Amino acid sequence: MNKVCGWDKLQDFASDPENDMIHVMDGSPVRDYVYSQLDRTDIRLFKAPFNYLPKEERPKHNIFIAAINDAYVPTSTVNMVAKQFKDTCSLRWVLGGHATLVVLHKELIRDSIREVASKITRT
Repeated sequence: MNKVCGWDKLQDFASDPENDMIHVMDGSPVRDYVYSQLDRTDIRLFKAPFNYLPKEERPKHNIFIAAINDAYVPTSTVNMVAKQFKDTCSLRWVLGGHATLVVLHKELIRDSIREVASKITRT
């Protein structure tokens, strides 16, 4: 994001007194604000899904799809999350990056949704 985002334009937008964003940011530079918000979405901060249920009662129908060349979610993080969620998720890898996954692998995403939905309706 460092090289592809128009940080100066975002800062101008955020600094505009007519814009509500200036109140949300509390005077922080827009780059710091954006990065702090993205940090809050880090999946490593979340507990394993259904951790409150006994292992035998946890749903096992989830599919985690990851891109091998993802610059936003590195493979080391994917592997760590897959290990954390191993009781509830299976992992599938695709070639490409973060956006490539969504743009070029829509059919895989749809097939995975169908697969999970069919397993849920059978149980």
